[in-house]
Amino acid sequence: MISNCLTIILFLVSVSVADAGAPVISTVSGKINTGEILKITGKNLMQENRSKWRPQFRSATAYGFEGANPRDDGFCSAGFCMGRYDSDIKLSGGKSAIFSVAGGSGPYPDYIESFNGISLWAQNFYGRTYFRYTNNSGVWPDNALKFIDIQGTSNNIYIQPIGSVTAPDSFRVVDNGKNYYGKIPGGAIKSDRWYLLEWQYSSSNSEVKVWIDNKLIITAPLTATTQNYIEFGIVNAFSTPSKFALTLRLDNLAISTTRLHPSSLIEISNNERYGEGTVRYQEPIYLSDGIIKIKADLAGLGSGPYYLWITNNEQSRSAAQRLGRMDRTKHDAIAAGDEEGMETHAGITKEMDPGEKDLPVALAPPAKLPIKCPPKLKNTQFKTTPV
Repeated sequence: MISNCLTIILFLVSVSVADAGAPVISTVSGKINTGEILKITGKNLMQENRSKWRPQFRSATAYGFEGANPRDDGFCSAGFCMGRYDSDIKLSGGKSAIFSVAGGSGPYPDYIESFNGISLWAQNFYGRTYFRYTNNSGVWPDNALKFIDIQGTSNNIYIQPIGSVTAPDSFRVVDNGKNYYGKIPGGAIKSDRWYLLEWQYSSSNSEVKVWIDNKLIITAPLTATTQNYIEFGIVNAFSTPSKFALTLRLDNLAISTTRLHPSSLIEISNNERYGEGTVRYQEPIYLSDGIIKIKADLAGLGSGPYYLWITNNEQSRSAAQRLGRMDRTKHDAIAAGDEEGMETHAGITKEMDPGEKDLPVALAPPAKLPIKCPPKLKNTQFKTTPV
């Protein structure tokens, strides 16, 4: 028995060491329905890899807009200095950047604007930011809504939602007067939803790429020019009525020499093997290394079972976490630390009372199960039960 028990303990330790940087999901709580908030706890859930980032963003303040103000974080080195920091609504850390415009405007050059800027240090680079529009007027600019402006000596590259009286359903890259379009995954922009924007500017390959929510939507040819700086925010908006009002929040902005990837990629599938079946990107509500909140999207996944994965920024992926409901007996056994109850009930997905809203919807990984060994052995035969 001692030999068997030591083997189990050593095996668990070796797994822990081998997967030291991988996300580990401890608990998932919330109702398993589309639109419901799920809270995930664990460790290594983000693990931002800053090794290839522009030095400005490797600090604890510029990344995530955590400093005292945009100027202190170096976001007023090019163009205007119009944004501010906000602690009321953020995706990660304690703050986000906020840009607001309101009122009527005509066609170019009669526009309204609110943005910041940084000088460039490379002609081949990747960018990333999470963004969230709030539009209480229900009206959008019908001409332009510039978001990322890569300013050059003879040409500018714009990455932006399309001009649309209603909420835009596409992004576009504008290069030297030419437009290249890509559909936003999930349809038109929803007010107060966090989206992920990534882009690549490559002078070497003469192309610009754009990802939204981890999906590549645009690959556009690039007109060669020397780029000087980047402006970001609501760089300008044309053709808006007097009742127009729009706010843009940004978080987890960074520039790098390699693709940045999501701060944390959360996905739910209907297949226990990653990449098989139907896989849905999950909208983040809050991101940190120890806690993540998402708004569940189960569209097209059927009636279950469902499996959740987290891929952190270092591109390490968690084990599949099955999402299932528990009955009260199992929940009480686990809450009481009853290891026999944990072993007995592991994997059972009996439907719980619909009124129970606060029970965990996923068990901790099997490696978390407590293991007890007898303190002293004599000539006694033990009957073991596999864990």
